[in-house]
Amino acid sequence: MSIVSSSAAAAVHPQPKVLLLFVHGFLGSETSFSTFPLDLLSALRQSHRLLNLEARVLPRFETKGDPTRSVNLLYNWLVLNAAAPEYEAVIILAHSMGGLIAVDAFY
Repeated sequence: MSIVSSSAAAAVHPQPKVLLLFVHGFLGSETSFSTFPLDLLSALRQSHRLLNLEARVLPRFETKGDPTRSVNLLYNWLVLNAAAPEYEAVIILAHSMGGLIAVDAFY
């Protein structure tokens, strides 16, 4: 019989992460949020000891014209990047038109 320490067990079975995905608004880009995603992550880790968080920013998408392409981009990004077993949840934080794109991708 072997005894496995909690740190060794954590290495074998890593704790699932929560992904915070930031989606920019009209005419925005990956830099629209500046340092806010990292600042929020740091604050949540320090004040609430939430260590299993990861922040990502959706790559730039076209905000003019028919939104179908942008909705598909978000949907496909989520399927390729956020559906991994390492994530137990995805929280989408969207600004302005990014929120509309996120709602359309959900439905």
